[in-house]
Amino acid sequence: MSKYYEVIDTLIILAKGKKSSMLQTYHHAGIILCGWATVVYDSPCALVAGINVLVHTLMYTYFALQTLGYSVSTRVKRSLTTIQIAQFFIGMIFGTSFLFLSYKAPLDMSQMAVKNDSVLDFSPPASHGDTTRLVPKDTMIPCLSDSGEAATIYVSTIYIWPLIFLFVRFFIKSYSLKKR
Repeated sequence: MSKYYEVIDTLIILAKGKKSSMLQTYHHAGIILCGWATVVYDSPCALVAGINVLVHTLMYTYFALQTLGYSVSTRVKRSLTTIQIAQFFIGMIFGTSFLFLSYKAPLDMSQMAVKNDSVLDFSPPASHGDTTRLVPKDTMIPCLSDSGEAATIYVSTIYIWPLIFLFVRFFIKSYSLKKR
């Protein structure tokens, strides 16, 4: 739901009579789709949200200071943009790593029928998010439990590459080229 609230940024820009940049529009439209898929498919990429919360906290602190009339140095602005770009790379690397990672089953679950003097439930998983499996010891188990989780990572990765391009272009225009 928080991704929908971020659209308020764009509405404020439009209400001021300004034009929303391609970066702003693309980011807010795309993140809603990626966020939705992450929630629907219980994607492990949701862990990246913690980094995103920190970055947005810094960003909105900057916007609040600017709105209150405080001058913020170009060095701070440049650092915030660099942090945003780094966040995208870290998130993408973290997310795509799940496509390639597996782990060994620590116990021979196929032979287990009793645990703590009670019979284990061998019924099929109750819902999409329940990934209970009975497997022989040392079986390689992928970190992703279904194709929906993988699809979320693919969609997010496809979304992030143009976003990185737009942020780098913004960085170069804002901080690297001399103002005329």
